[in-house]
Amino acid sequence: VLYSRLSLFKSIGARLAAAGPSRFNPVAQELQLPPAIDMTILGDRAGKAEHYYDLFLESVERLFDNEIEQHVFEDQMRSMFGTKVILLP
Repeated sequence: VLYSRLSLFKSIGARLAAAGPSRFNPVAQELQLPPAIDMTILGDRAGKAEHYYDLFLESVERLFDNEIEQHVFEDQMRSMFGTKVILLP
């Protein structure tokens, strides 16, 4: 199960990177609203889809080490990969 989910996130990350620029909410950016979640933990790479899989792996490690809570992890994944992705339990 874990391998299939890792493969899923890797393929989605590759597809998003091939699609072009960041998918962050353009209306929120135009209005200069703060992000819905704190993406600063992920660093500068959070806005670039080519880094999403690496950030996903780092976030999984932080989740397993209890450095972030599950709801924070889920919010980060939704902001990067969208709402239709099955999240890790």
